[in-house]
Amino acid sequence: AALREAVQCRGVFIGVTATGLVAQLVTPLAPAHTTLAAVFCDGHAYDALQSGALVWPLPDWLPLALALLALGCLALWPQGDGRRAVPLRVLLGALLLSLPLLASAALLQLGHWWLPPALCTTGLAVALALRGATRLREASRSLQRAHMHAQATLRALNDAVVTIDAHRRSVHFANPAARRQALPHQLEGQQLQRVYPLSPDSHARLQQAIDTCLQEGENVYVRDLLELQPADGGAHEVRSLRTTV
Repeated sequence: AALREAVQCRGVFIGVTATGLVAQLVTPLAPAHTTLAAVFCDGHAYDALQSGALVWPLPDWLPLALALLALGCLALWPQGDGRRAVPLRVLLGALLLSLPLLASAALLQLGHWWLPPALCTTGLAVALALRGATRLREASRSLQRAHMHAQATLRALNDAVVTIDAHRRSVHFANPAARRQALPHQLEGQQLQRVYPLSPDSHARLQQAIDTCLQEGENVYVRDLLELQPADGGAHEVRSLRTTV
C-alpha cells in the first residue's frame, strides 16, 4: 500500500542504473567528469515536458539576422587614427564579439529559447579581422607615402644629410649632397669614419657627438666647425653639424 501511494499519479521509469551494465550518457545533467544512465535522462526529459521547461530552438533565419545586426554595429567603430582611440576600439571589439553569446544566454535564461551563437560570432570575427587588415594596409600605405616624402625632401636639401645605424655605426642613408662630398667613396653600408672625408680631429668630435646623441636621445649641436678634406688634397671648413638619431 505504501508503494502504491508513492507511485500513484506519477510517472515511473524502470531501468538499470548500475555502471557498466547499460550504456551511460555524457550529459550536462551528470556530475562533473561522470556519465548518467539513460533511464535518468528519460526521467529528466519527462519532468521537463511536465513542467514546460523544454528548450525550444529558434528559427534558422534568426541567427543570420542577429549576425547582420551585429555587423551593422561596426558603423559605430571609431575612425580616429590617434592613439587615444585604440583602447576604445579594443573595448568595442570585445563587446561585439561577446554580443552573440550574451544574447544566446539571455534568451536561454529568460524564455528557454536556444539561439546558436557560433554563426554570429564567426561572422563578427571575420568582419573584424578584415577591418583590421584594411586599416593595417592603409596605415602601411600612409607610412610608405610619408617615407617617400621624407626621402624626397632630404634628397632636395643642399646640406649633407647622413643617417647611421645605431648598432653597427654604418651609413644607412646619405642624400646627394653628402654623396658628392664623399666621392669617390660609396657611403651606404660603410663605416662613416672610413669613407667620409673628415679630418681625424673632426671625426673624433663627430663620434663624440653621436655617442652623446645616442645616450641622451636628443639632438646634439656641434659648435666647432668640422674640417672636410676633399679629394684634391686641399682643405676647407663646412658649416656646423647637427647630429640626430
